[in-house]
Amino acid sequence: MNVDKEPKPSTFDNFWEERLRDYPQTEEFRSIYQEMLRELPLPERRLQIPVVISLIGIPGAGKSTFAKILQESLPAVQLRSDVIGFTKLPQGPDYDYYKAYVIKHALARHYLGEGYSVIMDDNNRTRYNRERVYGMARQYGARNLLFFLELPIDEAIERATQRDLSEGREAKFRQTRKKLLFF
Repeated sequence: MNVDKEPKPSTFDNFWEERLRDYPQTEEFRSIYQEMLRELPLPERRLQIPVVISLIGIPGAGKSTFAKILQESLPAVQLRSDVIGFTKLPQGPDYDYYKAYVIKHALARHYLGEGYSVIMDDNNRTRYNRERVYGMARQYGARNLLFFLELPIDEAIERATQRDLSEGREAKFRQTRKKLLFF
């Protein structure tokens, strides 16, 4: 990416960003954001230079598992859009999953501003989205790391479904996951 140029959003990115432009001014956003600030565990130490780790992969590819493994040796705040989408939004991810991204990015800016490293644990499926995360990292003087996790789609959907069931979410989200898999 050319550092001097702003990344260009796709029609898809434009659609959800424009629609949610005022979302940070809503009571729903403020409530979930504050709740997440209270609930997220902070690492005991900070790196001299913070790191933003972006994970790419379809649901069930192992991103959250990989993030937990990373946290064993790298002090970072794990920001999971799934946690926000499935457990914090009033009607789950079918309500408006992209609100979870808005909240996650606001949390990332907060923690980077405090000098913490962050793990952006979601699909990070569009180049525009990843470039915005890279820009955020540069704004806070953080380094960027990107990991791509790959798994056959049927296996990933089965893993994600089993995880949902074990975490108390209904199997109906299997269809939602299939809808979210377009890249």
